[in-house]
Amino acid sequence: MLSIITPVYNGEKFISIYSNAIKSQKLGKDQYEIILVDNGSTDASYSILIEQFRECKHVTIVQFTKKQSSYAARNYGVELSRGNILVFTDIDCVPSNDWLTMAYTLSLHKGQNVILSGRIVQSIKNNENVFELYDSIYFLNQEKKSVNNEGVTANLIVPRGVFIDVEGFKEFTSGADSLFCNHAVEKGYDLVYSPELIVGHPCRSSYCEIKDKSNRIAFGIAETIIETKGNTTYSFFYNLIGSVLNLHQIKTIFTYIKKNGFLKILTIQFIFTSIYFGMYTRLNISKNIFI
Repeated sequence: MLSIITPVYNGEKFISIYSNAIKSQKLGKDQYEIILVDNGSTDASYSILIEQFRECKHVTIVQFTKKQSSYAARNYGVELSRGNILVFTDIDCVPSNDWLTMAYTLSLHKGQNVILSGRIVQSIKNNENVFELYDSIYFLNQEKKSVNNEGVTANLIVPRGVFIDVEGFKEFTSGADSLFCNHAVEKGYDLVYSPELIVGHPCRSSYCEIKDKSNRIAFGIAETIIETKGNTTYSFFYNLIGSVLNLHQIKTIFTYIKKNGFLKILTIQFIFTSIYFGMYTRLNISKNIFI
């Protein structure tokens, strides 16, 4: 049995689309359950969830306000779940209609020692919106992350035994999913990128949305550094230098520009946006280490 765990925080504008995608799944409802965990939303998310899934007996909707963390909410959802296969996604994701069928089939085929990271298709509404472009390049690329034994919970399938052995997610602000995958691989489990598992995800389209995402990343990396490395002085200087000399970021910018042949004005906007948020995030990491 599959257990789909989805945290929700102020996601009212996404719930209807998510609901339609989940209700369109081809897999029989007797083969999966859905746990929706409202993580202290201040909008109408919880009441909308109740209304959207009122007649769905295989859907459980709960509130978790003990800690503001999507990973804490996921851990709580796992505690309530019954399935031997845990399927993670987010409220702003749009799973393909065969997503759960593929998750079920691949999980049976790969066995109980394999984590599956699925493909995330970023949707751009406006090709001239530099923030959507930035979001599509730098976030949620599962294929690239899997090379580094990382994965994100927008589309991640984990056997329950693996989740228990790794002791769940660290309840960080951001990045605990990739850290979880790192720890699982260190313990001898496999992480396999599976492009057949597809969910859609809208690109962030404004400065504020990218800034909020960058803030979460900065806090999450700082939390990881403090827990796993301990050498805050080294980390401070490393990230300070990285804010100016980020060769990977520069390479990514120019590779994408060469491939897509942007207009001059969009090229300039994209370069400056990328460098700005790269510096912003890394300086925030250095600052947050000492909080």
